[in-house]
Amino acid sequence: MKILILSTFENKGGAAVAAQRLYKALKKNNVDVRYGYVLGNSVRIPCETYFSFALNISQKILFWIGFILERLGLVLAGIDRKLLYKFSNGNRGLSILNHPAIKDADVIHIHWTHLGMLSLKTIVELSRIKKVVWTYHDWWVMTGGCHLPQSCEEYQNQCNNCFYFKNGSSIPSKNLLEKKRLFEHYQGELVAVSSWMKNQILKSKPHKGKLINLIGNPIDTQVFNILSLDVQKAFKKKFAIPDDKFIVTAGAADLRDINKGFESVLEVMSALDDRFYLMLFGNEDPVITKRIESLNIQAVHVGVITDQSEMATLYNVADCYLQTSRQESLSYTTMESLSCGTPVVAFDAGGLRDLVLNEQTGFIVSQVDVKTVVKRILELKEDKECYQSVSIAAREHILENYSEHVITQKYIKLYN
Repeated sequence: MKILILSTFENKGGAAVAAQRLYKALKKNNVDVRYGYVLGNSVRIPCETYFSFALNISQKILFWIGFILERLGLVLAGIDRKLLYKFSNGNRGLSILNHPAIKDADVIHIHWTHLGMLSLKTIVELSRIKKVVWTYHDWWVMTGGCHLPQSCEEYQNQCNNCFYFKNGSSIPSKNLLEKKRLFEHYQGELVAVSSWMKNQILKSKPHKGKLINLIGNPIDTQVFNILSLDVQKAFKKKFAIPDDKFIVTAGAADLRDINKGFESVLEVMSALDDRFYLMLFGNEDPVITKRIESLNIQAVHVGVITDQSEMATLYNVADCYLQTSRQESLSYTTMESLSCGTPVVAFDAGGLRDLVLNEQTGFIVSQVDVKTVVKRILELKEDKECYQSVSIAAREHILENYSEHVITQKYIKLYN
């Protein structure tokens, strides 16, 4: 059985990371699997099973023409420029139906293929000529085009009055109707990565009455593991992190992304005393740096960490991970922290409920309830028995439900 995994990005963004990790996990389980993408650098892993669909100049030109035309259309329709890359029409994409890798595959496994890689129409056509599995990593498939609806639930009705557009637009409602029409012809399997997301999908207009499989994302629990004190000390020395503080870690690729709710991190840290220390990861931002200084928060910014082993060390150094996202389909950073035995205190952001079992593997708190977040962090600091119990349960939960072996076996069963 030959599997082909498809993703717009090679390894950028949570969906691409999940797709790539699944590719590697399947290979470990001796599955004949390929990984095809558009944006990335295949030189890193020179292998015939790992390739770009846009290797030559003409393919790259076609991809970027489609990308630019879709973005231009959204701008002309009045989309909020800050949200330009968080909305996709899904009506443009590469013509890959006759690609040798497509023809050779027994199962096509689609992940995040927006921004001009695949149109929805092409995906539906694929499902009629090949066995297709489509894993949903965000909300796009159930909305009129947005990848993150925030508190909006219009996708359950008509997708009118879309807040992505400054002066209103008929694009979202037209897209939703088109999705409903096309999904009537889709013949593949559908997968949600969390139980909360599965429930949201079933409420959406294009998916009512559909069968949705539930399979989480895989994680290498050998890499994201409990590490030795010597490894932790070396990391602390590298970044001058104090030994006598309770380390709270937080971060994101874009700290100013409104969905990541970083302002709440600052509120929490401001409410804690000088026994607590913030360890921040992700792209440095002068605005965030100034805010931290103005609030007199004890903090260190370790920057962007791309190496998984070093990221695992960061979680080990931390005493807890603070997750303040407003919406998450699942969340790899949360999963990684738990896999390292580091408790998580998180806002109730949908898919996080599958990972952070309240008062077992961490604490789930109502959105923007900063006082309760502070209370929970203090509890972890002061109650050693509670901390130890949560730490052990966190690691066990990931091993039992999200390890590479567990997730690959679920997908192999679905492929078969």
